[in-house]
Amino acid sequence: MWTRANFVVSAGIGVYDESEDETESGTDDLDDDCEASQACKAREKPAGYDIWIASYEKLKKIYPDLERDLASDKKKYATKSKIETLLQDGIKSARQADTSCIKTNIDHLFNFQPSIAKTNKIYFGFSNDQTGKLLTPVQLSWDNTEHRERLQKKLEEIKHDDFFFFMYEDQVCDPTALNKGLLRSDILVKAVLAILFGPSAVKCSEPGPSDTKAKKAGNADLGGITKVTPGLIAYAACLVRFALSSESLLTPGDGQGRGFDNCAFYRSLVSLLETPTSSPIRKKWRKELLSWWNAIFPKSIDDLPTRSAGSLSTMDQLLAQEETEEREANSGAPPQ
Repeated sequence: MWTRANFVVSAGIGVYDESEDETESGTDDLDDDCEASQACKAREKPAGYDIWIASYEKLKKIYPDLERDLASDKKKYATKSKIETLLQDGIKSARQADTSCIKTNIDHLFNFQPSIAKTNKIYFGFSNDQTGKLLTPVQLSWDNTEHRERLQKKLEEIKHDDFFFFMYEDQVCDPTALNKGLLRSDILVKAVLAILFGPSAVKCSEPGPSDTKAKKAGNADLGGITKVTPGLIAYAACLVRFALSSESLLTPGDGQGRGFDNCAFYRSLVSLLETPTSSPIRKKWRKELLSWWNAIFPKSIDDLPTRSAGSLSTMDQLLAQEETEEREANSGAPPQ
């Protein structure tokens, strides 16, 4: 979400270009490259390394000649600089657009009673009873006066790896089964729909991708997105948490406890969903969660209209009738 483009490209150059001479530079970007390169030369894996490599592999699919151009002595640095600039600009622009979309339409993502559409954002967060309850870490209770006051007075430390009630289905968390309903809330589903298909996908009685059929192409169409990924779920959770808060700007966090560490929150969720594990329970939970999420998408991204629950197409009904007749014929029973 806040991955530096120069780190991604540097990570892919021979897992950092080990033939590159160490250079001194007065620019932050080159210092960053040097830092990343030196870490890899030392066979270390800096924080975010796996994400950089994964991002680079995806970049190669988009830009087939990337490695050839980066390997060219004549093109290497010009190409690297150009790609990094384009990537960084694209990341920033997309994040700003998505943040604005979720922040502006937060009232449509949850059944707020009364509506918070006209409430100034500075009165969100723990200053507002509705947003405060959604943002409460699950180990606390908003209905507990002591807990609520500690949150409102900023006396309670909120960590990046806390889970919040807005992340749970029906905002209910079972302390004895923390993964039950986790990352299955309506507010997250609607946030993902808004990000992928546009705000109109959540501004009607039955939200879904079909609601954008007559609208301009959304991110799902433009990017050829046909499934939900762990990164997308984590991204949506970050944007929703920010939209519910009283914070004026979405920042990555400084890692020093000053303000919420959004970057660490994002990475903790991605880790929860992607880090290799030997736990069969975690594997089963992940598989079921992603299957549940991908029910959002139709079989074809171009086939956006949806059918009512339990409704079969005429062809499906015809096939079912033929199967019934065939079974009856084979069993010797008279046809109906």
